[in-house]
Amino acid sequence: MLSDLGVEVTWKWEDVNRVVQHDERVKVLRTMADRKQAFQDFTIQLKNTEKEELREKKIQARENFI
Repeated sequence: MLSDLGVEVTWKWEDVNRVVQHDERVKVLRTMADRKQAFQDFTIQLKNTEKEELREKKIQARENFI
C-alpha cells in the first residue's frame, strides 16, 4: 500500500500519516501504533532492497570492467 502511494525512505511518519489517513486500506491496521510499525517495517525493507540493488550494480560494474 505504501509503495502504491509513492512513499519513499526519506519520508517522515507525519508525512506518511497525512497521506495514508484518507486511504480505506489503512483501516486494516486499527491502532496508530500498528500503522507506525508497518511504516517502519516498510522503510527497513526498502532500505535493504536499495542496498542489495546497489551491491549488485557494483558487482556487475566490476565484472564488466574486467
